[in-house]
Amino acid sequence: MSEYQNIAEFLQDHEDEIVVIALKKYYDLCNRPNKIDNSDMVIEPDQEILDAIALVLKDFMAPSEYLKWKTSIATKEEQE
Repeated sequence: MSEYQNIAEFLQDHEDEIVVIALKKYYDLCNRPNKIDNSDMVIEPDQEILDAIALVLKDFMAPSEYLKWKTSIATKEEQE
C-alpha cells in the first residue's frame, strides 16, 4: 500500500475531526480585533463570519461537544 493510500484512508476516517479542528482555529483567528498598521484604529471581529463558522461547527460536532465549545468561547470573551 502506498503512502498516498494511507493518507487518503486517514483523511477519510478523520475528515470530520480535521474540519472541526480547522474551523475552531479559524474561529479563534477571526475572533480577534485587528489593529490597522500605523494607526490607533482597530477593526472589530466580523460577527457574521463568526456566526457562519459556528453554524458549520454545529453540523460537524456532537451537540454536547458543540455546547461545551460555545461555553468555553463565552467564558473566554467574558474574561477579556
